[in-house]
Amino acid sequence: MTNTKCLSNQDLTLYCTGALDPDEMRIAAEHISSCSDCARHLTSLRKTLAAMPRHQLHLSEAEKLQFSDRVMRKVKTGRRGNRLPIWATTATAVAAGLLTVFIYSPSDKPSQFNPAEVRQFAELDLVENIEMLEMMEMLEMMELLELIDDKG
Repeated sequence: MTNTKCLSNQDLTLYCTGALDPDEMRIAAEHISSCSDCARHLTSLRKTLAAMPRHQLHLSEAEKLQFSDRVMRKVKTGRRGNRLPIWATTATAVAAGLLTVFIYSPSDKPSQFNPAEVRQFAELDLVENIEMLEMMEMLEMMELLELIDDKG
């Protein structure tokens, strides 16, 4: 924070709430006294903070002690909400591990296709691709004919 430039919104908020250290408070006060923009912004900020509702929780000493006792009991018993028993968590982890190994393990079985069948599938795929290309060419030609008819 320097005297030569305006204070940031954060610095003005910290100044307004007294959260700056003493040296920064002094520097901010000096700047605000000589800068009308920062003084105006600080006044607006103070009005905004004053208009905000302040909720204060008033607990008796007995209520504070009761709350503290409840927290300490839960910490000591290790109860942290609804958790699965350890055996259920372990069983789930083991099942997930086995499933992962089963899905991603390489197969030890030899290939069930012989080279002749693989060649036939490749040729069939090639024929299907050629047929698809021919159909696409026919569709393009039909579209061209329709365009010629529309313009002619």
